[in-house]
Amino acid sequence: GNVGIGTATPDSILHLEGDTPELTLKDTSAYSAGTGAFLEFHGKESDESDATLARIRGVSSATAGSYGELIFETRNAGSTAERVRIDEVGNVGIGTDSPAATLDITTAAPVLLIKSSNTSGGVVEIQMEADAGGDDVDKARIKLANSGLMTFEGYGTGAWVSHIAKDSSGNVGIGTASPAAMLHIQN
Repeated sequence: GNVGIGTATPDSILHLEGDTPELTLKDTSAYSAGTGAFLEFHGKESDESDATLARIRGVSSATAGSYGELIFETRNAGSTAERVRIDEVGNVGIGTDSPAATLDITTAAPVLLIKSSNTSGGVVEIQMEADAGGDDVDKARIKLANSGLMTFEGYGTGAWVSHIAKDSSGNVGIGTASPAAMLHIQN
């Protein structure tokens, strides 16, 4: 049957209910980098044998002191391995257990796909801002419209301005978002 903590009518095998329900998993072993508590998800293989499908682990960091990391593991081709790690300073690593940047993707052939689901006029953009000083002169973006127009823009005088553009036919414009030739420079 279902077990309810804080409720007499549990909706699942384990149902916790309260103002601020909290589930604590505590590893009481001695400190060692990489040790800690985890949640493990199991399922059946095609031959009906039990298999670990995924794990979420909270572990002690290799950095001495009170630091922790969060690790996500998934199963592929019969074995479970680490896929994503959030380290003690918040860096996220995909394919690496020691992320060296805010987002560190390390694979043999890394691909980052950003795709619009809007089929009637979607736009995809990557925006960058160097600081939060409020002056807006340190903003830039790369923008791709579903027409195939890609622009590299800066923010100035209250609006986004296209500095470099490439249209769907391969024409490149500098100082214009509507290049009329293979290379169109406009002052």
